[in-house]
Amino acid sequence: MDKYISHRSWMYDRKYPGKRSIKARFKDVVEEFVTFAVSQDIVKRDGGIRCLCLKCMCGSIQTPKNVTDHLEKCRI
Repeated sequence: MDKYISHRSWMYDRKYPGKRSIKARFKDVVEEFVTFAVSQDIVKRDGGIRCLCLKCMCGSIQTPKNVTDHLEKCRI
């Protein structure tokens, strides 16, 4: 996960060209992000993860499941 914290290109490589399906690698990295985020003290204090999509812009605190689903459905 360390290389994806500083290099965020995974966020923009979500779907296969011309396809509707989400890349397996994107799902894996989202899972890694959520796992990493849940381990942080601030997440424990806030009671959830801040969603990093364009719509939420890190303002919306949600459950790990909701963030995972949201990142797979919306544009980041």
